Amino acid sequence: YFQLQGKTEDYRNYFGPVFEDYVGLILKDAYGETEVKPEIKYKKGKFIDWHVEKDEKVYLFEVKAKQFSLKTLQTGDIELIKKEVREKLLRAVKQVYSRISEIDSYEELKKFRGKKIIPIIIFLDIPLVSAGGYKKIINGDLMSLESEEKYRGISQFDYHLLNVEELEDYAYVSKQTDIEEIFENIKSNPSTGFTSEINRLINYKKPSKNLIDR
Repeated sequence: YFQLQGKTEDYRNYFGPVFEDYVGLILKDAYGETEVKPEIKYKKGKFIDWHVEKDEKVYLFEVKAKQFSLKTLQTGDIELIKKEVREKLLRAVKQVYSRISEIDSYEELKKFRGKKIIPIIIFLDIPLVSAGGYKKIINGDLMSLESEEKYRGISQFDYHLLNVEELEDYAYVSKQTDIEEIFENIKSNPSTGFTSEINRLINYKKPSKNLIDR
């Protein structure tokens, strides 16, 4: 509809905020309506899209309506994948790192001081984005950024990547386990993916012998 009217850019402008709101609904389902807070406006601009405070931890959720191009998805070309990962992921990681670095500098962000910050970047559709392979692709770029003072320490930045479908899955088990525990399990066992960890936590009913009874 938008393409036919020559308004493709308008579609992108509309879709971003809509997708951000949708992620907010998933988070509220997982953590509770009152626990999920929207972005904070401060002198520099806007902070992370959504945040959840839990004990001495703060989960920061930055939402990106990014997905691989159709050609990349169709061909699986490794060079195309690397190019898109650098363009899409690196920009998001730099943004989140910069925002967190400003916590000590702005009074509006003081409630985050002294707490463990857990940044999670949510994407629309980048296959297996929670797997460690994507981080390896941009590690070299992050190390190169260390020469710039504002990115000093970014190569050691601890962040997490998720697809929106994985976040939807987490909502099912959010009362059973902390999302940080799932990330830790994946880190210690790279062969285990985020979805596999979710499936392990979900208690399925014992299948009936009669398919009609299921």
